[in-house]
Amino acid sequence: MTLFPLTADIIGICGSVLFIIGFAYANLAKAMDQLLFNALNLGGAILLLISLSVHFNLAAVVLEVAWGAIALAGLVRAIWGRSRSKADVPNPLMSSEVVTPSGKSDGVSTSIDMDGKGKPTASGNGLAAP
Repeated sequence: MTLFPLTADIIGICGSVLFIIGFAYANLAKAMDQLLFNALNLGGAILLLISLSVHFNLAAVVLEVAWGAIALAGLVRAIWGRSRSKADVPNPLMSSEVVTPSGKSDGVSTSIDMDGKGKPTASGNGLAAP
C-alpha cells in the first residue's frame, strides 16, 4: 500500500497527538491507568512508524520502535496485572470481620499485618514476632 505524503503527515500528526495526550495524562492524572497510558503510547508509535514509512528518518524509526516495544511490554504487564487482580480472592485469615448471612458486615474489623513472607508481624495485634 502506497500512502500519499499528505496522508502520511496526517497519520503522523495523529500519532503525535496520542503521545501528547499520554504525556499530559501521565503528568496530570491523580492516579494513572497503566493500560490507557501504554495504549496511547503504542498507538502513537504505530501511527508515527506508518508516517515514517513515507518520510523515512532512521533515527526517528529507531526511537519509535523502542518506544513501541516499551509501550507493548507495559501494556502486556498492565493487562496481566488486571487479570491477576480479578482472580485474587481475599484471604479470610487476614481479617476477623464478621459478615452476617445477609452479607452485611458487623462493622468490627481487625487485621493481621504480614511481613511479605506470609508470617504475622508484631504490630500491636498481640502476636509475637517469630
